[in-house]
Amino acid sequence: MSVLRYLLDRSWNGDIFLIYGCHNPDDIIFREELDYLQRRHPNLQVVITVSQDGETVWPGPHGRITKELITETVSDLPSRYIHICGPVPMMEATKQLLAELGVSQERIKTEAFGPALGKEERLPKAAQARTPEGSSSERAGLPTVTFIDSNKAGSLPPDKVVLDVAEELGVDIDYSCRSGICGVCRVKLLSGEVSMAVEDGLQPGDKENHIILACQASATSDISVKA
Repeated sequence: MSVLRYLLDRSWNGDIFLIYGCHNPDDIIFREELDYLQRRHPNLQVVITVSQDGETVWPGPHGRITKELITETVSDLPSRYIHICGPVPMMEATKQLLAELGVSQERIKTEAFGPALGKEERLPKAAQARTPEGSSSERAGLPTVTFIDSNKAGSLPPDKVVLDVAEELGVDIDYSCRSGICGVCRVKLLSGEVSMAVEDGLQPGDKENHIILACQASATSDISVKA
């Protein structure tokens, strides 16, 4: 809605398509505002699909967002810039649909902050510093993340990412969204390999320069980062 309002407030005259999926008609947020904006701006097309009817039969599309619904709604799809917001499984499924429809990843932007990832927001923890020598990671059979600049290391369990361990050890890594979107927590990977569920916060050339997102990076073997 913030993107939509911004474009319309700026009198942007290009086509704007909003495809919105929700559980039932009673769950449609901004419904009155969307109706008003459509009446006022002929370049705005809103399509709402619901999983099931509410107290009355929904006259529009039913079911989840599909390739058919997208192509029926949006012309020249591969040339469009697309913004996705919602639960992570829905966004990932939609990104896959768009890829199958010929939309390049560079034209897709997503918004998924902490709660959308199912993670609670955590404040930095006061933790005792541990050095690479004497780390309990090896005894636990877990991979180790070593923070070279801080001369600290800790175990990296499967349910944690580099930023989690940094907070536990008192290693200072800037962050904001904790969901791989903003890119504030970008750090350089010096050794090893990581996997990241979301990479939207990376900039062009980051992967080639071994830059990772601390809030997304997990590993199954030892790694070291510049932090």
